Amino acid sequence: MTTTMDLARISAENNRQKAVQRRRETFRQRVVYALLIGGAVMFMLPLIVMLSTSLKPLTEINTYPPSFVPKTVLLANYPDAWTFENTNFPR
Repeated sequence: MTTTMDLARISAENNRQKAVQRRRETFRQRVVYALLIGGAVMFMLPLIVMLSTSLKPLTEINTYPPSFVPKTVLLANYPDAWTFENTNFPR
């Protein structure tokens, strides 16, 4: 026959096992999210560089060291690209 002390000890052990399992699951989720965020940043970086470069004047594109944020934003690059000679973009 089990006593009240035995039941309390079994319940405490179950609670400890559940807490350990929750901590492991939380750690696993954090690792997965960190890897997913890192991968997303890795895939988005070329797009960010491309957008940043499209807003820079030609002299700023060729400077060393390169910068992500353009000093002068040049929105005229977009119409110039569409109307550049020898391009066959549909109009």
